[in-house]
Amino acid sequence: MRWFTGILLLLQSVIVTSHPVSLTWAHARLMPDKVEINFKILAEDLVYFHHPQPDDFYNYPVNKLRGLAVPHGNLLIKYFYIVDENGECLDAKILATRDNLPDRDSINVMDLMRYDIQFKIEFTLHGAEWTKLIINQEFGDFGIGIPAVTFLSVFQDQKTLVKNVEVSPGNPFILRKGQQSQEQDKSPSELTSSFFTITPAGIRHELTLPNAIFHGLTALPPKGASRYEQAEDYFQNHNAVYGNKKKLTPRLKHLKSLEALEEGSLTTLDGFVYLDIFYPAEKALEHSKITWTDYGWKFRWFNSEIQTIDSSYQHTFSRFQPVFYWKPKVRVAKMKH
Repeated sequence: MRWFTGILLLLQSVIVTSHPVSLTWAHARLMPDKVEINFKILAEDLVYFHHPQPDDFYNYPVNKLRGLAVPHGNLLIKYFYIVDENGECLDAKILATRDNLPDRDSINVMDLMRYDIQFKIEFTLHGAEWTKLIINQEFGDFGIGIPAVTFLSVFQDQKTLVKNVEVSPGNPFILRKGQQSQEQDKSPSELTSSFFTITPAGIRHELTLPNAIFHGLTALPPKGASRYEQAEDYFQNHNAVYGNKKKLTPRLKHLKSLEALEEGSLTTLDGFVYLDIFYPAEKALEHSKITWTDYGWKFRWFNSEIQTIDSSYQHTFSRFQPVFYWKPKVRVAKMKH
């Protein structure tokens, strides 16, 4: 029993320290005199940015996490900013904050992604004569040590101008006055974000893709299965992942609709779906193989960022290169049983 508890704590510590990317969703509404942005962050970002102390079993006090919403809102205003064509920053203020944290004493690290915190922030325009707005995200300057990506959507007069474009440090988005919708310019492959983390304890895959594509890939669920079970069954039987020459069993940790800031239904074909899949290893991984073999005429390829204990890689999965191989540059210490 003692060795099992030790392995459980190892897996929890690996997961809390090996997240490949901080994800934020921002829905911006453009108005004549201001821009209102609704931000959605996962509760785990409070841990990555503010470092609250867990107990010995990696449980975080709910009241402590909720209290971190105020400093995190201030962080959003400082590191997510909008500059006009004259190089002047728009003044920003927080209008509202809310969360769906549970009504209990603590949350385990494995459950942090089940909860989110939302912020409504107002950016005041410098008059009606602006020609472009440069939307910046520089969370990396905060020193969190992991990549940070914001998925930005922009709306005006009930029209969608931009949908889930990536904004990251050094990669701002320029919104021009009178801009037309860009939704048709992006293919499903371009709209897919994939992040793998390879650690001695296993392989984690965080995947965001259009819900219509996900629905098409998982169109034949077991009879009577829920959407969650449907997704888990799909990864059990497709796109195998191997560790130490053995096929690893996937565990679907989270599945969320990302179409709106409110929790949405996954029965609609609009919007996006976010999946977090973990492939635990029985022994410390000394080499691994990741495959993706399921493609369609609308989904022919996707880019993936792969983070290992010693390097970062970029790989484009497609029919022509469906496999990524990894072997560490340094020897991996074996896990004790």
